[in-house]
Amino acid sequence: TTPSFIKNRLSSLVVKHQPEGGSQTTYTFPLTAVSFTYNNNITYLTPEELSIVNVPIGQFAGAREITGSFTAYLRGANGDSGQLFRDLAADTRPAPLRSANANLVIGGSSAPYVAFNMPAVVFDIPTHGIEDIITVSVNFKAQEGGCGGGDGGEVEILAKKS
Repeated sequence: TTPSFIKNRLSSLVVKHQPEGGSQTTYTFPLTAVSFTYNNNITYLTPEELSIVNVPIGQFAGAREITGSFTAYLRGANGDSGQLFRDLAADTRPAPLRSANANLVIGGSSAPYVAFNMPAVVFDIPTHGIEDIITVSVNFKAQEGGCGGGDGGEVEILAKKS
Protein backbone atom coordinates (compact mmCIF):
# COMPACT_ATOMS: atom_id res chain seq x y z
CA THR A 1 0.00 0.00 0.00
CA THR A 2 1.00 3.61 -0.48
CA PRO A 3 0.49 5.94 2.50
CA SER A 4 -1.14 9.32 1.97
CA PHE A 5 1.38 12.06 1.25
CA ILE A 6 -0.35 14.77 3.25
CA LYS A 7 -3.29 13.92 5.47
CA ASN A 8 -4.58 15.66 8.58
CA ARG A 9 -1.60 17.99 8.75
CA LEU A 10 -1.54 21.71 9.47
CA SER A 11 -1.04 24.12 6.57
CA SER A 12 0.33 27.60 7.10
CA LEU A 13 1.06 30.79 5.23
CA VAL A 14 3.96 33.20 5.71
CA VAL A 15 3.46 36.58 3.99
CA LYS A 16 5.92 39.46 3.88
CA HIS A 17 4.14 42.67 2.92
CA GLN A 18 4.89 46.36 3.26
CA PRO A 19 1.62 48.15 4.03
CA GLU A 20 1.03 51.61 2.64
CA GLY A 21 3.06 54.10 4.68
CA GLY A 22 4.53 51.40 6.95
CA SER A 23 7.47 49.08 7.29
CA GLN A 24 7.64 45.49 6.04
CA THR A 25 5.62 43.14 8.22
CA THR A 26 5.75 39.35 8.38
CA TYR A 27 2.41 37.62 8.89
CA THR A 28 2.36 33.93 9.87
CA PHE A 29 -0.82 31.98 10.54
CA PRO A 30 -2.40 28.53 10.09
CA LEU A 31 -4.94 27.96 7.32
CA THR A 32 -8.31 26.26 7.55
CA ALA A 33 -8.80 26.00 3.76
CA VAL A 34 -6.62 26.61 0.74
CA SER A 35 -6.91 26.33 -3.03
CA PHE A 36 -4.04 26.61 -5.50
CA THR A 37 -4.41 26.60 -9.30
CA TYR A 38 -1.53 26.36 -11.77
CA ASN A 39 -2.74 26.85 -15.36
CA ASN A 40 -0.51 26.90 -18.46
CA ASN A 41 -3.47 27.87 -20.70
CA ILE A 42 -2.45 25.44 -23.45
CA THR A 43 -4.78 25.54 -26.44
CA TYR A 44 -4.79 22.86 -29.13
CA LEU A 45 -5.40 23.67 -32.78
CA THR A 46 -7.80 21.02 -34.06
CA PRO A 47 -9.35 21.18 -37.52
CA GLU A 48 -13.01 20.30 -37.60
CA GLU A 49 -13.65 17.74 -40.30
CA LEU A 50 -16.71 15.61 -40.85
CA SER A 51 -16.58 11.82 -40.79
CA ILE A 52 -13.04 11.51 -39.35
CA VAL A 53 -11.45 11.60 -35.92
CA ASN A 54 -10.35 15.15 -35.19
CA VAL A 55 -6.66 15.08 -34.28
CA PRO A 56 -4.82 18.16 -32.96
CA ILE A 57 -2.25 19.50 -35.42
CA GLY A 58 -0.59 21.97 -33.09
CA GLN A 59 -0.69 23.69 -29.74
CA PHE A 60 -0.17 27.11 -28.24
CA ALA A 61 1.00 27.86 -24.73
CA GLY A 62 -0.83 30.85 -23.34
CA ALA A 63 0.07 33.05 -20.41
CA ARG A 64 0.75 31.05 -17.27
CA GLU A 65 -1.71 31.83 -14.49
CA ILE A 66 -1.17 30.95 -10.83
CA THR A 67 -4.09 31.79 -8.57
CA GLY A 68 -5.63 30.60 -5.36
CA SER A 69 -7.38 31.49 -2.17
CA PHE A 70 -7.02 30.79 1.50
CA THR A 71 -9.19 30.91 4.59
CA ALA A 72 -7.87 31.36 8.12
CA TYR A 73 -9.23 31.98 11.59
CA LEU A 74 -9.57 35.71 12.23
CA ARG A 75 -6.99 36.41 14.92
CA GLY A 76 -6.08 39.91 16.07
CA ALA A 77 -2.47 39.52 17.23
CA ASN A 78 0.42 41.32 15.53
CA GLY A 79 1.56 39.38 12.47
CA ASP A 80 -1.64 37.33 12.36
CA SER A 81 -4.58 37.13 9.92
CA GLY A 82 -6.45 40.05 11.50
CA GLN A 83 -3.53 42.41 10.97
CA LEU A 84 -3.14 41.24 7.34
CA PHE A 85 -6.90 41.81 6.87
CA ARG A 86 -6.64 45.38 8.25
CA ASP A 87 -3.50 46.24 6.27
CA LEU A 88 -4.84 44.93 2.94
CA ALA A 89 -8.24 46.59 3.42
CA ALA A 90 -6.64 49.96 4.30
CA ASP A 91 -4.14 49.90 1.41
CA THR A 92 -5.38 52.32 -1.27
CA ARG A 93 -2.54 51.73 -3.75
CA PRO A 94 -3.28 50.06 -7.12
CA ALA A 95 -3.11 46.25 -7.04
CA PRO A 96 0.45 45.83 -8.46
CA LEU A 97 1.85 48.07 -5.73
CA ARG A 98 0.19 46.00 -3.01
CA SER A 99 2.30 42.96 -3.85
CA ALA A 100 3.92 40.81 -1.22
CA ASN A 101 5.84 37.59 -1.19
CA ALA A 102 4.24 34.46 0.20
CA ASN A 103 5.29 30.97 1.19
CA LEU A 104 2.37 28.54 1.31
CA VAL A 105 3.29 25.35 3.21
CA ILE A 106 0.82 22.49 3.01
CA GLY A 107 1.42 19.69 5.49
CA GLY A 108 3.26 21.41 8.33
CA SER A 109 6.87 22.38 8.82
CA SER A 110 8.24 18.83 9.11
CA ALA A 111 8.24 16.25 6.31
CA PRO A 112 6.14 15.30 4.48
CA TYR A 113 5.03 18.66 3.11
CA VAL A 114 4.82 20.67 -0.09
CA ALA A 115 5.69 24.37 -0.23
CA PHE A 116 4.82 26.98 -2.85
CA ASN A 117 7.13 29.98 -2.66
CA MET A 118 5.76 32.96 -4.60
CA PRO A 119 8.09 36.00 -4.78
CA ALA A 120 5.34 38.43 -5.85
CA VAL A 121 1.70 37.93 -4.91
CA VAL A 122 -1.18 40.35 -5.30
CA PHE A 123 -4.03 39.88 -2.82
CA ASP A 124 -7.65 40.86 -3.35
CA ILE A 125 -9.47 42.73 -0.63
CA PRO A 126 -10.15 40.16 2.11
CA THR A 127 -13.64 39.08 3.07
CA HIS A 128 -14.78 37.65 6.36
CA GLY A 129 -17.13 34.83 7.18
CA ILE A 130 -19.27 34.56 10.27
CA GLU A 131 -20.63 31.06 10.60
CA ASP A 132 -19.60 28.75 13.45
CA ILE A 133 -16.27 30.56 13.63
CA ILE A 134 -15.05 33.93 12.37
CA THR A 135 -12.73 33.59 9.38
CA VAL A 136 -10.98 35.74 6.81
CA SER A 137 -10.73 34.66 3.15
CA VAL A 138 -8.42 36.13 0.54
CA ASN A 139 -7.94 35.43 -3.18
CA PHE A 140 -4.46 35.86 -4.60
CA LYS A 141 -2.55 35.84 -7.89
CA ALA A 142 1.17 35.07 -8.19
CA GLN A 143 3.29 37.19 -10.50
CA GLU A 144 6.93 37.35 -11.53
CA GLY A 145 9.18 38.94 -8.95
CA GLY A 146 10.78 42.21 -10.08
CA CYS A 147 11.09 42.81 -13.80
CA GLY A 148 11.50 39.25 -15.03
CA GLY A 149 10.49 40.05 -18.58
CA GLY A 150 8.46 36.89 -19.09
CA ASP A 151 11.05 34.33 -18.01
CA GLY A 152 8.78 32.74 -15.39
CA GLY A 153 9.52 32.61 -11.72
CA GLU A 154 5.98 33.08 -10.42
CA VAL A 155 6.28 30.07 -8.13
CA GLU A 156 8.92 27.69 -6.82
CA ILE A 157 7.56 24.33 -5.69
CA LEU A 158 9.34 22.19 -3.10
CA ALA A 159 8.07 18.77 -1.97
CA LYS A 160 9.74 17.02 0.92
CA LYS A 161 8.89 13.39 1.62
CA SER A 162 11.17 12.62 4.56
